[in-house]
Amino acid sequence: MYYFFSRTCHNLPNYKELLKKLQMPTMVIWGKDDDFLKWKPQESLVSHDLTIDEKNIHQIEAKHFIQEEKPEEISNFIHSFIQDNEIK
Repeated sequence: MYYFFSRTCHNLPNYKELLKKLQMPTMVIWGKDDDFLKWKPQESLVSHDLTIDEKNIHQIEAKHFIQEEKPEEISNFIHSFIQDNEIK
């Protein structure tokens, strides 16, 4: 996704190295039916660079604006993620 935007938008900073160093729990929620940003081309880069646990990658039955199409489902994922990653 970043690659796409860095090639099509104004000069964006390159955060790739910063993302590789990020040491915090991360989750991805992606619309399976997104015609604009496909998950498959992003999957290995995102999963690898952010070292995301596979259990924290969610593809939902939605298109590009997932927050508008599936707000409750997204809220549930976020709530569970926060609970699972609370500092104890």
